[in-house]
Amino acid sequence: MNELDATHKEFLLREAQSLLDFARGSVIESGGFGYLDSEGKVDPSKPLESYVQARMIQVFGVGHKLGLASSEKLIEHGLNSLTGYFQDKENGGFYKSTDGKGMPLNQRKNAYDHMFVLLAATTAMDLGMKGADQLFSHVDSIIDQYFWDSQFKMMSNEWNQDFSEQDSYRGINENMHAVEALLAAFD
Repeated sequence: MNELDATHKEFLLREAQSLLDFARGSVIESGGFGYLDSEGKVDPSKPLESYVQARMIQVFGVGHKLGLASSEKLIEHGLNSLTGYFQDKENGGFYKSTDGKGMPLNQRKNAYDHMFVLLAATTAMDLGMKGADQLFSHVDSIIDQYFWDSQFKMMSNEWNQDFSEQDSYRGINENMHAVEALLAAFD
């Protein structure tokens, strides 16, 4: 495959910069990242979601690695959100959504969200961010212990809050994201 010519490369870098600039609108000063509306403003009617926090860490981490922005503070902001608002300190794992004060709105634990947390931890570790190793170890152990289903050779979908009741559903979406996250973690 031929390398991109300078014009195409410049165009793609401008587009990436534009997306990063838009993503900066997701920062909530009190903590975390929110859903963005079409104007690039946080939609206050939406809860905080763990996968959004994790994806923003990934987005800002990739932008940082590309040299498009110095994003350490944004990545730290996201890591603090995951461990402060979403991590279940009593039972382990991460809540799907919270009210922004750390009160879970949905107490189910989903593989989908945990895959994004693993991806975020991997990105943060790659950048040498403080606390990323601990986040990685925690989410990796939860995935191994609760979500990997050796009988079906795929991720299980969902557990209740204390991991005592497992949903029997096995979906493709969380497994697709597991491939992405596990490949990044392996690297």
